Amino acid sequence: MRLQRILELPLAKQATCVLLAAEIALPVWKRWEENTGMVGLGDRFIECFHQWSNGQASDDQLEGAAQPIEAALPRALRRLEDPSAGMAGYAIHAVRMIALDQCEDVHIDIVFSSVCFAVSAACGATESDMFIGWNKLNELRLDLLEPWWEACTERVPELK
Repeated sequence: MRLQRILELPLAKQATCVLLAAEIALPVWKRWEENTGMVGLGDRFIECFHQWSNGQASDDQLEGAAQPIEAALPRALRRLEDPSAGMAGYAIHAVRMIALDQCEDVHIDIVFSSVCFAVSAACGATESDMFIGWNKLNELRLDLLEPWWEACTERVPELK
């Protein structure tokens, strides 16, 4: 299974794959940023993550770039009329958690739910999408997973 192959990678490469999923939902997050006047949070984090991946930013810098996103995330997605932006934000935020090994015993769940949240957010998530499982990914969401996997194998050659 693809997820298992990702979980066998070093953390930085796992985080890269989760970022590639989160980028599918980035337009949803950016609309939320514009609506709330918090423009640029996602872009700054993604830029910092790329610098971190290339050894040009420290763990502390990555942590710092993620903090504004974490502070902006809704605490209860179920209370939102439209949870899409929150799901997109959580997918972006998970990149830091995975990269910096902050997931502890829920690591697999974070990787899995981040990918599912990203594709669900990109498709206009509903409250029922918060109870994620592969069996809940409809055809539209599954279609988004193919280009994501192609991007993962391109960026992380070990997955080929």
